[in-house]
Amino acid sequence: AIDLAARGWSMVYAPQLTVHHYPSSQRDAGMRRRLLARNAIWIAWLRLRWPVALRQTLRILRLARRRRIFLYTAVDVLRGLPWALRNRHVVPPAVESMYRKVQY
Repeated sequence: AIDLAARGWSMVYAPQLTVHHYPSSQRDAGMRRRLLARNAIWIAWLRLRWPVALRQTLRILRLARRRRIFLYTAVDVLRGLPWALRNRHVVPPAVESMYRKVQY
């Protein structure tokens, strides 16, 4: 969604629409939390200005510590650092502002 917004696509809130996402009961809930945290940090690194990305990273890692997934999340995140740096494209400030309102 952040890349679509950066390319000028519009997104709307539709209050008449109710969507429920039920994760598979066969998935490992702890692994899912790790992946969500890792991906949120990677999105920050890939698309946000560095000061914002670093604040976001620290905020998510604090949450990971409380959820007892800090070490696994940190290792997963660092493994993707070279990839994130190679693929980094910062979005415009207006898109960043919208993203920060709906962050992980």
